[in-house]
Amino acid sequence: MSKKVHEFNDMIRKLRKELFGKGPERIHTVFVENMAVSTLYGNITPTEKFIASTPEGQKNGSRCTY
Repeated sequence: MSKKVHEFNDMIRKLRKELFGKGPERIHTVFVENMAVSTLYGNITPTEKFIASTPEGQKNGSRCTY
């Protein structure tokens, strides 16, 4: 992993932890021209997990993968 990717992933992890109290377990980032494309794994919060387990959450979150 390049230094640029590592530093960018650390920024994302710190920001998520600061905002939501939990950072992702793993981050995969690819830089394409002037964009950063990141996939965050293990990023769902306990509250989001609970909502996803309810009938309303399953209905509204059917397009999401957990």
